[in-house]
Amino acid sequence: MTDIALPAGLGRLRAARRLGGGSICEVWRGELADGTPVVVKHAPYDVAVEVDGLQALRSAGAPVPEVLGADGDRLV
Repeated sequence: MTDIALPAGLGRLRAARRLGGGSICEVWRGELADGTPVVVKHAPYDVAVEVDGLQALRSAGAPVPEVLGADGDRLV
């Protein structure tokens, strides 16, 4: 599935496959048009607080992925 909406400025996914195991959110692994590998999360809530937490952990040196974009219920 490649019709997954991404936050503004990230373009479209070139390829994607749904990942299993989540009980709350839908998650896909894919690539942006430039080949950058990404994980896209579609949540039933606003992801702003999650983004803040991930950025704080990353700033403190924790091995968490970089947030490339977020908008409402989508996190990349």
